[in-house]
Amino acid sequence: MLLGALAHEAPETALFLGLGAGSLTQACLKYLPLEDVEAIELRPAVVELARSHLGLADDPRLYIRVGDALQLLDSAETADLIFLDLYTDTGPAAAHLAWDFLRRCQGKLNPGGWLVINQWGTSENKPLGAALLRGLFHRHYWECPVAEGNVVLLVPAELEQSLDRTRCRRASRPWRRGSAIRCSRCLRCCGRPAELHQPGARFAERVRQLHIFSAASAPGQRTRCGIVATSR
Repeated sequence: MLLGALAHEAPETALFLGLGAGSLTQACLKYLPLEDVEAIELRPAVVELARSHLGLADDPRLYIRVGDALQLLDSAETADLIFLDLYTDTGPAAAHLAWDFLRRCQGKLNPGGWLVINQWGTSENKPLGAALLRGLFHRHYWECPVAEGNVVLLVPAELEQSLDRTRCRRASRPWRRGSAIRCSRCLRCCGRPAELHQPGARFAERVRQLHIFSAASAPGQRTRCGIVATSR
């Protein structure tokens, strides 16, 4: 999910819906220029465990509230980044498929902000509730399947996004292998090269430098998104 943080040039505020072990929260506090961070966690025992055994340190920028995210969302501050990761021991919470809740999450974003959702993946490597997501966000979001089987969704505050295609192509050329990231419309795309669907040159370059994209296929093999893997 940390991949979603790279979509924003300089996030100052973040909201975590679901704290869990606190690993993502700590990484964002350490590596992003955040000034104010809010986290909502349903189970107080999880917060205690994260602090006592999983290294969640006290940070003056971090404010943790215990309660149901569905009920507390309206009282939360708006944020540049919102991370939605509401899971129990049986799977994703109902909020991950709740139209009104997802719409409210997007509405809590500041201009230029991003909603990052850790969505359950299906056997076909698609996000759970794909039809609902397409209807709600009108296909204007990004999907990044991960090895564990989930699909990370990147949803912008403003659905209409501009794209510098020339810079995007230039940034994608040095990649040794095809990216696993894909636009939600790639399976029905207009026939243009799939690299034109990348979220932007600056974003692509930062991801490439951090080596976040894993090898999606062997050299010469075409990925699901249509990008041909290459080797130097």
